Amino acid sequence: MAFGVEAGYALSFAMLAIYHIVPIILAFGFWIYWLKLHPDDLQNASVPTFTVLNVMAVFWWLLGRQVDIL
Repeated sequence: MAFGVEAGYALSFAMLAIYHIVPIILAFGFWIYWLKLHPDDLQNASVPTFTVLNVMAVFWWLLGRQVDIL
């Protein structure tokens, strides 16, 4: 509290959903695009998708305990 102002912070479900859904959709879109060009190459197509999913898991593992969603 500084100068009599107490700031409050609340998570917006809509923004949180956008920040999670957009990267996942883009990663799966790349996966589909890559498989159309290279039908036998499953490994390279899946790397961006699993990277995005792992980054989100680490984000919630590190910061999820500190966020209080009411």
